[in-house]
This record gives sequence, C-alpha cells and structure tokens, in this order.
Amino acid sequence: MPRHVQISKTLTQILRHKAPDLGISIDRAGFCKTEDVLAAPWLQELNCTLVDVEKVVKDSDKQRFEVQVFEDVHHIRAVQGHSIEAVDDEASLQRLLEDDPELPELCIHGTYSRYLPLIMKTGLKPGGAEGACFRKHVHFSPFEPGDKKVISGMRYDADIAVWVDIRKAMKAGIPFYISPNKVILSPGKDELIPLEFFQKVTEVKTRKILHDFSE
Repeated sequence: MPRHVQISKTLTQILRHKAPDLGISIDRAGFCKTEDVLAAPWLQELNCTLVDVEKVVKDSDKQRFEVQVFEDVHHIRAVQGHSIEAVDDEASLQRLLEDDPELPELCIHGTYSRYLPLIMKTGLKPGGAEGACFRKHVHFSPFEPGDKKVISGMRYDADIAVWVDIRKAMKAGIPFYISPNKVILSPGKDELIPLEFFQKVTEVKTRKILHDFSE
C-alpha cells in the first residue's frame, strides 16, 4: 500500500473513531490539534509530518478531511463518518431544513446485494449490521449512482441503491445533515430509517427497480 494511502487511512481511523482512545482531545466539531494527531504512535510509525498531512488533505479524492488554524494552532478533522460520541452533529455538520431552497432532491444510499434482505426487513440503520458504534449515521448521496459529482457518501462498487424520500422523513421528525464534501447523513429516529420512507430500491448497474414503494 502506498505511503500516502497508509497515512490517509490512519488519519481516517484516528479522526473518525479512535482519537479519545489514543488520548487525543477532540472538540464538538470533530477538530483535533494536528500536533496531537501527529504524535499518535500509528502516525509516528509512518514518520508522518505536517507536510504529509497537508498533502493528503489536499489530494483526498473524497475530500475526507479539513484543516483550520485556530488561535495560531493547526487543527484537522474528518468531515463526516464519525463514531466518536463527543462529536456533535449540530456543531460538525450543516442541518438540512424542510424549507431550505437548496434541500437536495435526491437522497440515495448505496449498499450491496448481500445486505438487502436485512435492509428490507428492518430498514436502514447507522453502521448497518455493525451498528451505531461503527458509524453514527446512515450515509447518502444527493446524486444518482454513476454521477461524476458523487465524491463521497456512496462506495464506487455499491451494486444496490436505496432511494429515500428525504422530505417525508424530515416531516416525520428524522434529522438530516450535509457535510462539507456533500454527503447527506442521518442518525435516523431511534437509530433507524424505516421502510415507510423508502421510494424505491434499484440495481445500480441496470437501474432495474427491485422494490417500488410508491404503489
């Protein structure tokens, strides 16, 4: 694995999931002091420097990270995908509102055929079968599968698309947020987005409708 990929994956693990376990302070918006992150043994093993971090942030194909300087101190965060409880949705993400003229028309979750039977039985859950301890949100894209504007929120090899009626779900009290890299996220209601808010389920490659919830 190329070194820059190792650094990116390590940053992802630390900033999304492991900062508190490594003794790294993280604020409500998900920011950590970069010097603290660089001191983590996992990055020390890679001889990672601030220059390496800034290059990884700049070159990230999915725009996973954000850097900021607060009071002359360099900080870094993952822009979405957290499982860390200290990271607060309202502080780290932009909440979507029903009357927002820029509310995305599409809200599509990419998944895999092997998970579809469980989804059709229970609905969408944060973290899927691994639960909210793995991820706090269900991830969605505001663009159709295959659209070049999709940079994150849907894995490139997802073969199933679950289309959710975001307006209907929001009216029912389910919160939705959007990250700086245009991923729509929702914790669901009681950690669930039920089937009643599904519009359809399609095959990504053929666009065949497998389940139609509009009937």
